[in-house]
Amino acid sequence: MLGAPYDAFVQFNFLEHQPFPNEMLQGIYNNLTEDGVGLVTVPSLEYILHYGSYYELIRDHIAYYSQETLRLLFEKNGFEVLASTIINRDTHSIYVKKRKNIDISNWKTNLLSLKKELHAYINIKIESGKKVAVWGASHQSFTIISTLELGDKITYIIDSAAFKQGKFSPTSHVPIVSPEYCIKNPVDVIIIMAPGYSDEIISIIRSRINDNIEIATLTSRKLEQIQ
Repeated sequence: MLGAPYDAFVQFNFLEHQPFPNEMLQGIYNNLTEDGVGLVTVPSLEYILHYGSYYELIRDHIAYYSQETLRLLFEKNGFEVLASTIINRDTHSIYVKKRKNIDISNWKTNLLSLKKELHAYINIKIESGKKVAVWGASHQSFTIISTLELGDKITYIIDSAAFKQGKFSPTSHVPIVSPEYCIKNPVDVIIIMAPGYSDEIISIIRSRINDNIEIATLTSRKLEQIQ
């Protein structure tokens, strides 16, 4: 847009004429400065309904907004609503500010760091002839195994939930088995990827599976080996 980015925009009783309000607001959002603000007015749907003002329903008004739907429209298109009020009894006035995008630039750094650490740890175990399993058939472990490309290094995934057993993890296609299966088909190393249940799982491994098995837990962005 010529002259963009702008510090502010105003729109007086114009939004109700727009056939594609989401696209229009996204265009405005993309042409505002980081702290850009806006002032918008539209006819009040509540007023029309309360007074039965059928004469307000005119052909070129494509949409009518209540205070709630007007707020929702702006919030879903990247704006923070700073104030909302009624003017002249029949008009909504809304004051908005461009909402800053969440910075997720560190996600890639975290992914690469975790990938390096897990691959190094698992490769050492495999090279020494050991088998590695993961405990926890959760969306966290599925995502970690697939995004870090660990599928061909994991023997199986253990989970106590019967409805998950006998199936495979999405994308990486690692078989999901029961703790009992692990007893009959042992591995040498178990990486726990269910941080909220780590203590409970460690206890199960030590008491029911193998007290000498190597255990590591993945918490947040760190792999911790359990002695």
